Amino acid sequence: MPKSIEYLGIESSAKAAESACERYGWDRVLQITAEQFDPGERQWDCIVFNEILYYCSDPLSLLEKYAKAVSSAGSIMVSIYQKPGTPLKQRPRRFLSRNRPMSNAHCTKMVHDFIVRHGWRIEEDNLIARPGSAESWWICAAKPCFARLSNAGPLKNLYVARAKATLLRALAYLK
Repeated sequence: MPKSIEYLGIESSAKAAESACERYGWDRVLQITAEQFDPGERQWDCIVFNEILYYCSDPLSLLEKYAKAVSSAGSIMVSIYQKPGTPLKQRPRRFLSRNRPMSNAHCTKMVHDFIVRHGWRIEEDNLIARPGSAESWWICAAKPCFARLSNAGPLKNLYVARAKATLLRALAYLK
């Protein structure tokens, strides 16, 4: 990453945070969870959730929290690994585990639905496959519109009405 770009990494693992600093020469990797980190009044141009949301207890609250920390021209990017499938033998054990993270597929659907429901402008929405493999990643980049409209009252309602009208026209076109 160019030195002119200010980077702040958040990593819950002390070993991974140290490794990132050593490997990439970054001096701004904090050993803290995304839930614990307080962005304060700081605004970023881009916030990336790389393979993290399905480990969180409430990924939608996390998206909402960080949407408020994105600049007006900024975006949030999400990467979620799409597991080809859980082997039959592991499914009961995964279901009964109290500490299990949510499934990647469930998290992907939750996050996508949240983005659409809140009227974020989707810039990229792709499933990227690994060549010669059943593995893929869902990559989404979106502008969180609601963060800037949350106190707008009638303006927010107008935006939602326009979004619904656009969606209805798109659905009519598909029929």
